[in-house]
Amino acid sequence: MPDIGAEPSDDAPWPLEGSGYGRPAQPTPAGQTDPLAQAVDFSPEMLAANRAGQLAEGQISDLKDSLTAIVWRGLITSGVYLLFVGVASQSPYVKTRRGLVYVGVGGWRSVVALLLLLVIIAVSFYPAILKWADIRSGRAVRAAGVVMKRQRNAATYFIVSNLEFRVSPAVYAALQDGDSYQVYYTPYSKTLLSIEPTATTA
Repeated sequence: MPDIGAEPSDDAPWPLEGSGYGRPAQPTPAGQTDPLAQAVDFSPEMLAANRAGQLAEGQISDLKDSLTAIVWRGLITSGVYLLFVGVASQSPYVKTRRGLVYVGVGGWRSVVALLLLLVIIAVSFYPAILKWADIRSGRAVRAAGVVMKRQRNAATYFIVSNLEFRVSPAVYAALQDGDSYQVYYTPYSKTLLSIEPTATTA
């Protein structure tokens, strides 16, 4: 998995990560990426901004929406857990077929409950921190290379330049396994922004 904390160099707005080439290949015109544009949901203007190493306004808006959804899910999950702990502390015994079982909070159980809450908060809000960092940076980074498509159970992925992206079936179907692409994404959460095939010269 890629280093989610790695920041691109200021000298290179969209560094070529792990491509193995000394200079970036010239991308194809945006008009040739219609199937991918529809699947990934990006416009020619967004692609142009990503080529320049920047996030488009629409992409920033999408990241903000995603950030809001993550925060709400985290708050709801934490709230449900705190409600459960509160109910358990008021009714410390649960009746089962084998008799009463103590599930209340007290002593070492309070410590365990607190640790579990911290874990829930960390797992719930860490993705939000990454999205927030992406929004603040306003940058798009690029990976270029041969795309390898992968499937695990019902999930679809592709790998390029040692980076793995989980994508929708529509994006998966639009990609050609073994072809070269320019893949633009955010530097922290590794959110996929846009894709275009790499131009080939005769």
